[in-house]
Amino acid sequence: MSNSIFLRTFVKFLTQREIRFFNDSLDHNNHELLEEQGRMLTTNNLSIHGSSSPGRERLTLLITMAMISFLSFSCAFTQEQSSTHVRRGLSTILVPDRLEEPAANDAKKEKEKITADEDAVDDEKGAVSSEETSESPGVDDLSKKNKSGAGAESTATVGHFQPPARMIEVDIYYPGNNHIGDILVLPGWRFSRKRWQKETDLLKLAEEHGLGCVFPEMGISLYESEYFDESTLKWAATPGSTWITKVLIPTLQQKYGLFPGDGKNFLLGLSTGGRGVILVGLQNPGLFSAGAALSGDYNQTTMPHDRLISSIYGPYKKQMKRWHSIDNPEAAIISGKWNMPLYIGHGKRDRIVPFQQSLSLNDSLKKYHPKVHVTFSAPENAGHDFKYWSSEVPHVIKFFLDRE
Repeated sequence: MSNSIFLRTFVKFLTQREIRFFNDSLDHNNHELLEEQGRMLTTNNLSIHGSSSPGRERLTLLITMAMISFLSFSCAFTQEQSSTHVRRGLSTILVPDRLEEPAANDAKKEKEKITADEDAVDDEKGAVSSEETSESPGVDDLSKKNKSGAGAESTATVGHFQPPARMIEVDIYYPGNNHIGDILVLPGWRFSRKRWQKETDLLKLAEEHGLGCVFPEMGISLYESEYFDESTLKWAATPGSTWITKVLIPTLQQKYGLFPGDGKNFLLGLSTGGRGVILVGLQNPGLFSAGAALSGDYNQTTMPHDRLISSIYGPYKKQMKRWHSIDNPEAAIISGKWNMPLYIGHGKRDRIVPFQQSLSLNDSLKKYHPKVHVTFSAPENAGHDFKYWSSEVPHVIKFFLDRE
C-alpha cells in the first residue's frame, strides 16, 4: 500500500469515528516524504469525507498528525536499529579485503582543497560560476603540478584505475536469547568457515548462552601481519591479521554493534586459526576477554622447513631474524605483554601440527605471565580433526563464561 493511499484510508477511518491499529510495511527511506504527504492530506483533503463541526475537524487533524509523527519516529528508529544490529540467526555479509588507498585519499583531499580555494576566489570576484570552479580550475591546477613534478603522485592516482576490492564473505550468527558477548571464530588454512558451523555444536551452545559468532572466510591466510618481497602466498590485498584488526573488527563494531570495546569478546581458532588467536590478540590488547587456541603452531623457528611459513616470510636460512621477530606468537608472548586468559588444546596424536607447539606455548605463558589464567588440554588419543575440535567446544564455552 502506498503512503498516500495509507494516509487517505486512515483519515477516512477517523471521520467514520472508528479507531483501528495499522501494521503496514513502510518505506524507511521515505519517512520525510510520508510526513510531507500527511500534512497536505490533513490540510487539503478532509473535505472529501464531508464537512462536520470545527471541533471534529480539529480533533481529526490532531489525531492524524500525532499518528504521522509516531509513524515517522518508528521508521527512523527501525532504520537506526537495522544499521547497528544483524537479524537473529545466521546471515552473511561481505567485507572488502582492503582499506581505501591512502594515496587516493590524499588525492581526493588535494582536489577538494583546490576546489575550495577556487570557490573562495570566485566569491571575491563574482566572475565564475560555482559549477565551473568545481571542475575545470581543479583539473588545470593538478596538470600544472604534474608538469612541474609537484603532486605528480596524487595526480597519477586520480587518473589511474584502481581495481575493485575483493569482497570477503563473513557469516554472523546472532542469538535469539539475551546477547551477552561475541566470539570471533577463525578457521584453519584452507578450511571453510562453514565447517565450524556444520561439524561442531558451536552454534547450538552459542544460542543457549547468548553468544554471537562471527566466521570470516580466511582461505589460505596464515594470519600474517605484512607481506615481503619473498611472499608468494597472499590470501588477499591486506595481510590476514592486519585485515582482521583494521578492516573486519571496525566494520563489525561500527555497522553491527559487535565486539564493543567494553564488551565480552572472545577469540576461538583451530589449526592455523589457533595461531591467529594469538596474533590477533597481540594486535588488539584489551579487546578480548579470553581466547581459545586449538592445535595451532606458535613458533615457526622450530619448523624451519615449513613451506607455508616460507611462502610468506621467505626461506628460514635467509630470513632467520624475520622468522624470530615477526608474527612469531610464542616469541612475542615471551618478550612482551600478555593479559588475555587462554585455553590451549592439542591432541597428542596430531600428525599435522606437532603437539610440542602447544606444550611450549603453555610453558612460556606459565613462566613469563604466571598471573594470566591458562588452561591446557592434552587428550591422549586426539588427532588433528573435527572429532577432536568438536569435543573441545563445550569446554571452551565454559572457559569463556567463567571469565565473566
